[in-house]
Amino acid sequence: MLKTSYASTFEVDEPSEAVQDILDQIDFDALLENSVGILGCSLDYVTNSTIELLCEKLPFDVIGATTYCSAVSDDFGEDLLSLLILTSDDVYFACSSTSSHGNDTDSYAKEAFEMAAAQLPGEPVFGIVMFPYIESLSSDKQIASLDRASNKLPLFGSVAVDFTDVVRTPQTIYNGQSFPESCVLLLVSGNISPRFFFTAMPEGCFFKQNAIITSSEGNILKEINEMRAADYLAFLGLAKDGVFQPAPSIMLSIYTGDGGSSLARAIFDITPEGYVVCGGDMPENAVLGVGSIGKDDVFSSAEDLAHKILEEGAPNGALLFSCLSRSITLGSQPMGEIEVFQSVFKEKVPYLLMYSGGEMFPEITEEATFNKAHNASIIVCVF
Repeated sequence: MLKTSYASTFEVDEPSEAVQDILDQIDFDALLENSVGILGCSLDYVTNSTIELLCEKLPFDVIGATTYCSAVSDDFGEDLLSLLILTSDDVYFACSSTSSHGNDTDSYAKEAFEMAAAQLPGEPVFGIVMFPYIESLSSDKQIASLDRASNKLPLFGSVAVDFTDVVRTPQTIYNGQSFPESCVLLLVSGNISPRFFFTAMPEGCFFKQNAIITSSEGNILKEINEMRAADYLAFLGLAKDGVFQPAPSIMLSIYTGDGGSSLARAIFDITPEGYVVCGGDMPENAVLGVGSIGKDDVFSSAEDLAHKILEEGAPNGALLFSCLSRSITLGSQPMGEIEVFQSVFKEKVPYLLMYSGGEMFPEITEEATFNKAHNASIIVCVF
């Protein structure tokens, strides 16, 4: 049986006080044979050494990532350090981090998986992954490499975020150390059957007209229906003065026909050539949908998902990753989605929620497991 608990602090200015605040909230006598921690925090807790000092005091491994905002069952905020603790006598945990391999993602993934798997007494059931944000390296490529290394083990994860007004340096975290270009991985084995939940854009958010991606390169969308990508989006009316203007509310979806579901894609930028820079790979010949998501869509999809989780039975704990674009869409209520989960769960579920720069979700069918990179989504792993 798995048990979960959490601890949190807003003490971002005094590292020693922050560490003591977290330690005072942990019932160390209640920890079982095997334990692990998952944390989310702003970059400030990394740079002022709070995370390093905290992990030195904890008797278990910790993985995590920087994030724009985190939440636990009874608190949330940009300056909140949040720690979710999993503990069990018959569930086993093994963590690893990799050295930076640049674009050599196969070596990167193989190293991470083998280091963690070697520590387990049996075959892993699933994994939790924190990806670095590397501008020149898409999440899709990293996921494909982990698929090959793990033989398509269900993998659930997030891309690190640092949402500051100055130079952004998101970090992954492993046992107090932080990494700008390394993957951290938690593998789980034993008596556990995780459930995975996902929601992105409601079907009604999309234009009825679908299109085909006729030219692309990685996450760069060049042509849609043989029209320059920005021109096609302007043709749909998503333009100002005749020129397409990206906005957080405008989203894309793609369907590749591989047996998995459609994937949501955020629009990051428009190049001078009129190409669209997206939050994930945009493969040629994929069916493309274009839509717009508003505040009501974010709130309603989050509420529906929270109720669905409880309807299937209140879990022992949960880990949630929500796309940063969903928070941006909420404008003056950037943390409104968190408030939705708190109002529905009502402290029935110990959980950690972190905002993400990209979501990795395992879609499991009778035929196969599809680990896919998503944007504009909220994904949940319940234990």
